[in-house]
Amino acid sequence: MDKIFSVVGRFFRRVGQGVWNFFRKDTWMKLASLVFAVFIWSYVIADENPTRQMSLKNIPVTYTGIAELTEQGLTVETEGLIHTVDLSILAGQDSHKSINANSVKAYLDFSHINEPGTYTLDVQVGIAVGGASLRAASPASVEITVEELAERRVPVSCKLSGSPAEGCYVDTPQLEEEYIVISGAKSKVEQVARAVAEISVDGLSESTESSYVVRLLDLDGNTVTLDSLNGQIPSVIVQLDILHTKSIELDEAWIKQSIRDVKEGYEVVNVTMTPSTVELVGEESVLRGIESLSIKTVSAENANQSKLLTAELQPIEGVKFLSGNTISIYAQISEKTMEKRFENVAIQAVNADAGRKISFSVRHTDITVTGGISAMTNLTRKDLQVYIDLAGLSSGTYLLPVKIEGLAGIDSSNIEIENPSVTVVIE
Repeated sequence: MDKIFSVVGRFFRRVGQGVWNFFRKDTWMKLASLVFAVFIWSYVIADENPTRQMSLKNIPVTYTGIAELTEQGLTVETEGLIHTVDLSILAGQDSHKSINANSVKAYLDFSHINEPGTYTLDVQVGIAVGGASLRAASPASVEITVEELAERRVPVSCKLSGSPAEGCYVDTPQLEEEYIVISGAKSKVEQVARAVAEISVDGLSESTESSYVVRLLDLDGNTVTLDSLNGQIPSVIVQLDILHTKSIELDEAWIKQSIRDVKEGYEVVNVTMTPSTVELVGEESVLRGIESLSIKTVSAENANQSKLLTAELQPIEGVKFLSGNTISIYAQISEKTMEKRFENVAIQAVNADAGRKISFSVRHTDITVTGGISAMTNLTRKDLQVYIDLAGLSSGTYLLPVKIEGLAGIDSSNIEIENPSVTVVIE
């Protein structure tokens, strides 16, 4: 083995020495020869246009044969499809600059499929540059599931979000169609129960009419996504009318006058309304002329005590009541009152000790009584027992209150004594 290495070593030393001797003699001539050889080699390479490999990333994948798929009543959900592919291409070096996303097309062909099932489709590539060929594609194929293409008619509604401009109100959306027809994979279409057009009205100040793509929902309100090659998720045209608002406070006096059929001898003394302020919606020109609201006459049904009533607001053409056209009224119903005045009613002294001399500054006073008609009608001077109480008092001078015996059906707070106290001297 050592002998072999020795022979090989001597060979390479001789070759190296020969090369060195070659360039050492007539150096400029030898260098010019080397440059000329390189030039000749470059020319040969260019003239032959050698084949080289190049890569293209994220080339879009298109789909063909969709019309044929539809004719067969079939569809493919796009969720499992590929949308881009990486390619490795062999082409002459001169052609590389012409090979790009515009000259290379990648596609999947569905035209040969005629029944539901699972299929593996190869990615097919077309190169519009002569002499170029596909070396590899990544991914090279895709597995798809083909389903029946189905249609369904579902109701559609609107869901508004956001708030319009200040002082504006969005009227009930007007849908061009109450139902829409959807199509797609049967397994998905059968889940759909309804469709919703979700519309933002944030800052809206003018009426609009626009088309909105709907969101599909199942019976539980969950979103159902239809994403088929030849499916259809239609849009719906919605008219949004912008109206204006105005607040009107209800007049208690008007409300009281509109309550009828209170029991004879009784009256409505106070009312509490809910709501007390009504929000109106309508055209600005109409609202400008409205300053007050009234209600339709409401019956108290012979009530002789406070009662909760429901009243209907008088309609106004071109105006809508935002909180509805009825209000609740708590009517405080009391018996009608009357007043009687009795003058020079004698003041009696009661519970005085026998044998004592009693004198007081005022012997008579005027009495004013206010009460319900039923209690007041038969009230006379004889019913008034006015007195001062001397119980337990010894000799001396006292300032004592003037009292009156209770009167049936009359609150003591409604009895006014003109001289509420007198000075009494006991000897």
